[in-house]
Amino acid sequence: MRQRLERLAGHRLTREGVLVLQAQGERSQLRNREEGARPPGGAGPRRRPPADAAQADQARKASKRRRLQDEKRHGALKSLRRVRPEPS
Repeated sequence: MRQRLERLAGHRLTREGVLVLQAQGERSQLRNREEGARPPGGAGPRRRPPADAAQADQARKASKRRRLQDEKRHGALKSLRRVRPEPS
């Protein structure tokens, strides 16, 4: 575990084994010191982010049928709104 953490620390680890942290997130030097003094949240072993859920390959027949029926119904409703000229 120690070797892994040393490898992760890289150039931030001195020859004496001291981990050098640098905090530059704030404008104030005092706040940067306070931030650097707080224990780091990611110093332990890193976890891999959870994998995304698998997506379905194709839409199912029933859902396609429902979608097409809804489209037809919506189109019929819109055609009723259309103003048709009176035959002369």
